[in-house]
Amino acid sequence: MKRKKIILYFFVLFLSLNFLLYADSGENSLAFLKIGVGAEGTALADAYSTLSEGAVATYWNPANIVRSKKNEIYFSYNSYLSDISQQFLSTVLFNKKNNYSVALSLSYFNTGEMPIYEIVNKSPVYKYSSFSARDFLFGFSFSKAFNNFDAGITIKYIEEKIYKYNDNVFALDAGITYTKKRFNFSGVLLNYGEKLKLNKEKFNIPLTLKFGLSYSNTISKQKYDLTFETVKIINEHFYYRSGFQLTLPYEIILRLGYREDYDIGSNFSFGFGKKFNFINFNYSYLPSSKVNDVHRFSLSYFW
Repeated sequence: MKRKKIILYFFVLFLSLNFLLYADSGENSLAFLKIGVGAEGTALADAYSTLSEGAVATYWNPANIVRSKKNEIYFSYNSYLSDISQQFLSTVLFNKKNNYSVALSLSYFNTGEMPIYEIVNKSPVYKYSSFSARDFLFGFSFSKAFNNFDAGITIKYIEEKIYKYNDNVFALDAGITYTKKRFNFSGVLLNYGEKLKLNKEKFNIPLTLKFGLSYSNTISKQKYDLTFETVKIINEHFYYRSGFQLTLPYEIILRLGYREDYDIGSNFSFGFGKKFNFINFNYSYLPSSKVNDVHRFSLSYFW
């Protein structure tokens, strides 16, 4: 009976949020919130809401923070387009007695220097000057494990500065992951919060709803995972993403992903990881014929 109530609750929640996502209007700000964190998930084309665990899950799905059952420090660096860079740091403390985790996360996104143009006779004219834009995020997360599902929330403080304009907002993430034998099902709401105000104009933050499914099994005694995810961002279309990862001997992991909503490069992404005693290293690569290739690195320490 409890399981049916949970399923019914999230079905009603899905319908309500679906209406909310379509009903609102206006442009989105804080675009950096849509850029995946860490090499593990981005190698799987961001289809990572069900498979993420530990500190990196503070970005993907706060319900999954507790699933690692460990304390952890996690760092990720993203060499993005042009001079744009992204850094992410998160730490998790696990309470074994009560089966919950708390986490803190920091994210910094910087565009570097960009030229200023002025529109003259409907054409852009370079003004021999430049400006920069940067975003900062601080989050606090709580994740609790139950019998066959996990739930979690993240409260985030977000600040954006573009040229001489800046503002800050608070937002909420919430997620749940349900496990049934070899399957995982997840539902995640990200970036639920107030609008951002820049230069007297208000902008929506990218309110996002994700539903994911993953399947795990073995082939020739080697574990593999298949994952699929649907994504709806406010004022944007529905997207789908999928990924595959294979764990080889010596705890080497190969990853491949595909997403339909990537419009500045290849729809495919690739990556690998290596687990050591208490350290995990991961790398992801997104090729592009239009802009610079994207490289991401992440490192985590467990105890």
